[in-house]
Amino acid sequence: MDELKNKKYSFIGGGIIAGVLIERLIKSGFVSPQNIIASDNKAERLAELKQSFGINTTEENSKCAEFGEWV
Repeated sequence: MDELKNKKYSFIGGGIIAGVLIERLIKSGFVSPQNIIASDNKAERLAELKQSFGINTTEENSKCAEFGEWV
């Protein structure tokens, strides 16, 4: 499992399910916030995720996909 710890994770769609997964990954210590990105078409949702978890965000799915090793 340690080899997965330093990977980058992308969430295309920053809805409720993505938010729960992001929260669990960070709180478990499995992934650091700088290794996570989420994309969404709602700027207010991206701001909420960024403020709550300190993750990277984008409105562009392509940038999100390019960032992550796990999408």
